[in-house]
Amino acid sequence: FDAEGLFPYTSAPHTDILVNLFKEEKPQIALMGATVIGRDLGPRVSSSLTSGLTADCTELEIGDYDDKKSGKHYEGLLYQIRPAFGGNIVATIVNPEHRPQMATVRSGVMQKSIYEGECKKEVVYPEVSKYVPAEDFVVKVLDHHVEAAKHNLKGSAIVVAGGYGVGS
Repeated sequence: FDAEGLFPYTSAPHTDILVNLFKEEKPQIALMGATVIGRDLGPRVSSSLTSGLTADCTELEIGDYDDKKSGKHYEGLLYQIRPAFGGNIVATIVNPEHRPQMATVRSGVMQKSIYEGECKKEVVYPEVSKYVPAEDFVVKVLDHHVEAAKHNLKGSAIVVAGGYGVGS
């Protein structure tokens, strides 16, 4: 989508775009980056669609699932794998009943690759007004400031942090 009012990001129009697009297209799976925007947008969309969302996945798999309680067999489900309880255990989450299966995914989970096959699809730019009411554009970002990071904590082998409790 490309229209005036969509940049910089604001929650309402982007949420309505995805909610209405997903209602129309009915995707099986929707993945978002575990970024500031993904962590804002993902829960809003999943809540509106009552589909559920697994946040900060570190691994994804597709597989079959047998629900022992109901006795139902599901094929092609998204296994959403993420750390839980402070990283002491790993939780595997499936969403057999509601669509789309939604997850936010941490950086580096998927390998970057270049698609080398032939693609016969065309990029479509739908009219934003079809998906977003004019009232969604009441918030307008006038200015924003971004400070450059002083240190790359993500790339650090060891990070030591302390708070007011250190030394007591």
